[in-house]
Amino acid sequence: MSPHVLVVQESVELATFLYHFLSYEGHECTLAIQVQEAVDLLRTRKFDLIITDSFGFSVRSSCDLAPLQPLLDNARQTPLILFSTWDVDVAIARQANVFTSVVQQPLEIDELARQVNAALEETGGGQT
Repeated sequence: MSPHVLVVQESVELATFLYHFLSYEGHECTLAIQVQEAVDLLRTRKFDLIITDSFGFSVRSSCDLAPLQPLLDNARQTPLILFSTWDVDVAIARQANVFTSVVQQPLEIDELARQVNAALEETGGGQT
């Protein structure tokens, strides 16, 4: 069974790119454009990995987890990879210790593949 990845990304273009990339890599992929949409999906489905945008981190050095809190609360033990464009947010997010990995944008596709594979290997590769 292919690992099932939930992508939570407000940019439709990036979400679509991630969907195609992850599908090409052999993963089943589901997209959510908003945090609440992702929460609704998490209440009814099991995912092996969540990749999320840094919703609400729009002001430099304002790494506020509040916009992501509903997602964090419902993710349970699912590994989370966070994307962020701000150096300071990346550092603060890493210190928060709620994400399996933090990937800085602009996105490097090889780094994304490495992070996704590492997160899935930690949890048994998505095998249930």
